Amino acid sequence: MQTIGFVGLGRMGTAMAGRLADAGHKVIAWNRSAKEPPKGVERAATLEDLVVRSDVVLSILSNDEATMEVLTRMLAGGPVQGKIFVEMATLRLETVHKLAAMVGQAGAVFVEAPVVGTVGPAVQGKLLTLAGGDEQVVQALHSIWQAYSRRVVYCGPTGRGMAMKHCINNLMSVYFAGLAEALGAGAAAGLSLDAMLDVIQDTPAALPALALKVDVVKGAQVPVAFSVAGAAKDMGVIVQSGVQNGVPMNLTKQALALFEEVANAGNANNDLAVAARHYLK
Repeated sequence: MQTIGFVGLGRMGTAMAGRLADAGHKVIAWNRSAKEPPKGVERAATLEDLVVRSDVVLSILSNDEATMEVLTRMLAGGPVQGKIFVEMATLRLETVHKLAAMVGQAGAVFVEAPVVGTVGPAVQGKLLTLAGGDEQVVQALHSIWQAYSRRVVYCGPTGRGMAMKHCINNLMSVYFAGLAEALGAGAAAGLSLDAMLDVIQDTPAALPALALKVDVVKGAQVPVAFSVAGAAKDMGVIVQSGVQNGVPMNLTKQALALFEEVANAGNANNDLAVAARHYLK
């Protein structure tokens, strides 16, 4: 049986590692700060210990810098020839290519597999996995993807899986920024929030995700699925990658500015949907 090393026990990482263990995989985990792994997952003594004992290493850390630092440590921690390193965080495209080059130079194999979905779908095994890299390797890891995914999409060579993730997160963030302006303008003209949300949900202007976020938009305090700070971080990544590839990303820059204002107003750790309330008086 393969041993899966899991690096990063945030909300998503904890849910995904737990799903892998529940599916019968042998999983050992490591987190940058001390954190108890989910039931059925062994805690690695050190990061180096995790790498030595693992056949496949999955990583989902908070940002590009942390990911580069931890991967550098993993590749220097012992023999890694033939091991597979899977990156699942939302990162800049240039970072993905750097990671792939580092892994390849060490004699190991790199695959990117960011996911679409939040903690709820992760717990339920209903994430959408967007894979990039060697197609045969992606197929060989099917039992891993299956543990937490409802669907796996092979997007192409290295960088394509992350580019697809950028597309999805970009649209979602810009949508909620646009919703904030629409609700703010409607409220300023005398419409009630309840009336606007009721009508919007009965039109093509409502993304399926809106139905899951209506209570948050109305002001309810609910468990955070994806935070304002997390959305802003991803949007910064997406803007940088798009601009480097020659796309001005003007709408996304404006949406990012709105999310940064919402975060600075004390909502950084609240659900991203609170951004839709930004212009309500």
